[in-house]
Amino acid sequence: MDDRPGRTSAVAVSDERAFGRLLERHRHELRVHCHRLLGSYDEAEDMVQETFLRAWHKREQYAGRSTFRAWLYRIATNCCLDHLARQPAAGELDAGGPEPSTPGADAAVLAREVLELAFLTALQHLPPKQRAVLVLRDVLGWSAKECADVLAISVPSANSALQRARSTMKRHLPDAGGEGASGEERVLLRRYMSALDRSEVDVVMELLDRDRPAA
Repeated sequence: MDDRPGRTSAVAVSDERAFGRLLERHRHELRVHCHRLLGSYDEAEDMVQETFLRAWHKREQYAGRSTFRAWLYRIATNCCLDHLARQPAAGELDAGGPEPSTPGADAAVLAREVLELAFLTALQHLPPKQRAVLVLRDVLGWSAKECADVLAISVPSANSALQRARSTMKRHLPDAGGEGASGEERVLLRRYMSALDRSEVDVVMELLDRDRPAA
C-alpha cells in the first residue's frame, strides 16, 4: 500500500480493514519511538494503542500533505507528551523489549545496544518537549519546522530546545573513555558525542538505527 503524500487518505477514510493493516505496518517503529520518549516499554505499548485510536478517530483529517508515517509520528509524539504531562514525575527507566540479543551476539551488536541504553537513560533527564525535539530531529531527521509544527512552538524555540537537549545529553552520557566500557562501546559513544557536537544528524541516525525498519 502506497504511503506517499496524497496516496493514503482515500483508503484510510473508506476502508476500515485497510486502515488497520496500514497502522500495523508502523506498530514496531512507533513502539520504539514511544519507548524513547517515555523510557517505559509498557507505557510505550499503551501509547501506541492510543495513537491508533486517535488516528482512527481523526482519519478524515489526514489530508495527504505528508506521508501517513509522518502523520502517525505526529500523533504518537503528542500522545507521549500528553502522557508525560499527566505524570510529570519521571519513573525508573524500563529498557525492556521483545528482541534481546542472543548469547552469541557479536561485539558490534552488543555495543550498539549499550549505546541505545545509554541514550535512553540520558533522555530521561530532559524535559518532555526537549526530549521530543531531540528524538524528532536527531533520531528521525525531521526539520526544525516539522518539529515546531508538531509541538506548537516557533522554529527558534525548537532550535533552542534542541541545543539545550544536546548539551544535557552530553552531560549525562557515560564517559566514552571509561574503563568499564568495551572497545566497541567506547568507539560508538565517541562517535555519538562527536555527532552531537557537529550536529551530524545522519551519523546519529546511523548509530541508533538498530530498531528502524528497512525502507
